[in-house]
Amino acid sequence: MKHPILLLPILFSSLPGCEQADPFLPTVTFDRMEVQTLDWEGVAADFVFDIHNPNPVAVQAARFDYALAFEGVGFLDGDAPEGWLLDASGTSELALPAHFGFQTLYDMVQAVRGKDDIDFHLDGSFGFDTPLGPLDLSFAEAGDFPAPRRPTLELDRLVLNSLTFTGADLTLDLLVDNDHGANLHFLDLQWDLDLEGLSVASASVSDLGQVNGASQKSFSVPISLDFLETGVAVYQALTKRSIDAAFSASVQVDTPFGMLPLDWSQSRSLNLVR
Repeated sequence: MKHPILLLPILFSSLPGCEQADPFLPTVTFDRMEVQTLDWEGVAADFVFDIHNPNPVAVQAARFDYALAFEGVGFLDGDAPEGWLLDASGTSELALPAHFGFQTLYDMVQAVRGKDDIDFHLDGSFGFDTPLGPLDLSFAEAGDFPAPRRPTLELDRLVLNSLTFTGADLTLDLLVDNDHGANLHFLDLQWDLDLEGLSVASASVSDLGQVNGASQKSFSVPISLDFLETGVAVYQALTKRSIDAAFSASVQVDTPFGMLPLDWSQSRSLNLVR
């Protein structure tokens, strides 16, 4: 009985031309880009290929090289000389894993405000060792790559609406900048506020609101203080013209790529608006 691998050259040698050999050659198809993890800092994704082997015998894949570019700028390239075996009469899936830090990527391609995705281009080749000799198949694919950019939040101003010996009502304005083309919705805001180094208030807001694409918006957070709880020092601080404030928060941001958590904190001196 002949070894199965010997059947392939017999099949090929019976064909008068290369075109007639095409049905017996492996084919490579880019199937999808599959995001594994995604946050404001970076993304881990697989570029997935389907490699079809129409022959009744396994074929050795011996070489693989690739080059990945974003917005026309080369970003990553490499090769994988170690081979793998293609199953007989079937399709094998190959995933090229890649991890990108967004800040490095955006600095390189100068990502444009108002875009949710950036263009990618992936090309390269697969090399197979067949009984007829080496066979190389090239590929070139292009598409869109998710590009979440962290929205910026700034302490804008602190408004003193009322001040008595027992308490105070204030409004803290937060300025949010959305660099995306799509609208961002901010939900489940959990916040803490320190004034003059003293923890004075914490609360939650279920729905902070929406910031339209490529725009800024100010959100107002109402704050009520009870001096029996916060102490006389806070009352004295609120009689000044400015006050040192420290604000920390966590919020869920509804983005084009799903819900992404965002933690944020800032300390600065704020003029008290009366």
